[in-house]
Amino acid sequence: MASLDRPIRRAVAAGRLIVCERDAYWGPAWRRELAGGNVRVCETRLWDEARTELARWRWAALAVEFRKETAERMAADLAELLRSTSGVVAVAMARRGLEAAEWLAREAGAACFTTSPRQLRPAAQLVRRHGDLAPPMKMSWKEQIWTRLPWGE
Repeated sequence: MASLDRPIRRAVAAGRLIVCERDAYWGPAWRRELAGGNVRVCETRLWDEARTELARWRWAALAVEFRKETAERMAADLAELLRSTSGVVAVAMARRGLEAAEWLAREAGAACFTTSPRQLRPAAQLVRRHGDLAPPMKMSWKEQIWTRLPWGE
């Protein structure tokens, strides 16, 4: 029997969507939209948590929530992150009434923008394509099992 710490020979896809939002408004919609695909959804509540997850997964998509009180700071943080990181594609989300944040988000580097969880399909297609391009990543058996557990996210 093989040890769980021994590296596996097969490579696994490293596609991840990291959803950074204050509450669980967008996460469930992303999970529904990406169900059955090669991209796993990881929800975070803080920007620093999202950055930590991005450091963990070298090839990921990032969905960030723009809020009225933090939109300008989020745009600056997102622009800095995208300049300093490769292999990341960003999607911006905002609640209805904050449609004006779209151009701020796009200027920061967001590839898509949405104000409705019901209209995630175009963004989800982008995230799936990005996940398909993820380079293989070698993982130990332990890491491979952990990433497949629903609570391991």
